[in-house]
Amino acid sequence: IEQLLALHRVSLDIDGSELTVVGLNKAAQEVIADVYDQVAIKHQNIELEGADVKIKGSLSSITILLRNLVDNASKYTPDHGTIRVTVRQKSNHANIRIEDSGPGIPEHEYARVLERFYRVGGDRNDANLVGRGLGLSIVSDIVRRHDGHMHLSRSSELGGLAVEIDFPLVIGMCSDESLV
Repeated sequence: IEQLLALHRVSLDIDGSELTVVGLNKAAQEVIADVYDQVAIKHQNIELEGADVKIKGSLSSITILLRNLVDNASKYTPDHGTIRVTVRQKSNHANIRIEDSGPGIPEHEYARVLERFYRVGGDRNDANLVGRGLGLSIVSDIVRRHDGHMHLSRSSELGGLAVEIDFPLVIGMCSDESLV
């Protein structure tokens, strides 16, 4: 139900009136604080690296994006595993990378997992976790609505899934505008 509500909220959210300057590192800190109990139960290590890079966007949508990615990372990472969130500026764009030490997703499934209601292995995947296949499709939609780009790969350091997102940087906004 939460994912369906998030899907509906995102479809209404980005009409221009909700756009503000969003600090990605601060948004990531808040999401990590919100899910920390879930991470602690599994004795997972969660890391946040990088600087506070700002984009023009919808704070509520960016929060949903980060929450879905961190939730998925925690859900599929085994006990005592690692989740890493990195926020940085790369030349002319803001970059977020969420990676984990879970099983990852086979490369041939990358495009499919962005489709609504698709799950690797169907309703009974190898991890035997409940889900509806909406999380990554919602993330993909938010990225598209923010003129961003998303790339899935295997984490070279942690071995699990790595989701990398690029957003346009804030350019030409006054310093007195609302900073989140």
